[in-house]
Amino acid sequence: MNTQTCHHCDDSFETRENWLFDHETCPDCFEFPDVAPDNQPMPDEFNVYLVGRIQTIPKSGAEESYFRVAARSEHEAMWFAEAYLELEYDGSGGRLADLLIEDGRANTNMNPDFSVTKLPSAAWHDGYAVKKLSFRSTSGDGSTQRDLGPNTTDQFSNMRADEYQDVLVHTTDEQIAHKRRENVPDGYRCYWTVNGTPRRTRYGQRIWFETDGRIVAGGTIDGVETGRIWFSPLERVDIEPPTDPPTRGFTYIDPLEKGSTDSPEVQNG
Repeated sequence: MNTQTCHHCDDSFETRENWLFDHETCPDCFEFPDVAPDNQPMPDEFNVYLVGRIQTIPKSGAEESYFRVAARSEHEAMWFAEAYLELEYDGSGGRLADLLIEDGRANTNMNPDFSVTKLPSAAWHDGYAVKKLSFRSTSGDGSTQRDLGPNTTDQFSNMRADEYQDVLVHTTDEQIAHKRRENVPDGYRCYWTVNGTPRRTRYGQRIWFETDGRIVAGGTIDGVETGRIWFSPLERVDIEPPTDPPTRGFTYIDPLEKGSTDSPEVQNG
């Protein structure tokens, strides 16, 4: 252990030669860096990484966690992912002082192994240094694992291409004004926050926004993840909705063509 002085609070603390030591930050003052505000360019010194963390527990099997991490290096990305779980475990930063990662392995929780992949350059980042994407334990039964993915059987893997649906959301003009094409910088994508992971829509489908009884905007879905639907900047439309969407969440609808006044069959999600 090494003694270091925190440049935030001027207190002395003991820690291994880890991120805390290098950045002169004690566990009590540690915070994940807020990389950039929403829809703002990410600082040049940061990259976005996909971090996988796998540990094998005797008689229980493997546990896998996946993170999207903004960091200055692969090593820092691994440390942030493990720090996230340490904080998630007991809610305090004291355990961080002992945290050390060498050769892609952490000295905690039965020496979990890390894999790191640098993601393609992004024009912007959502502002958080670490976002937990998913968790999976091989000790669970099959039905549980299907809900925990990735790296497991997708319960919708047998859906035909024509079975995927569009999404209808209730909103206000104020909530989507900054997502309209004329207000979104070139190269930027938009997202809508949802609960869970949308399973019955995908890339290429449409997301529609209803307000005051009319669908007033629509975009093409770029992809889905836990908690978000990503889509292209919104185009203005004026379409009669096939149904009233819920006040919260969204509704699946059969594909609705831009400018259509048809009322396709609706399925609630």
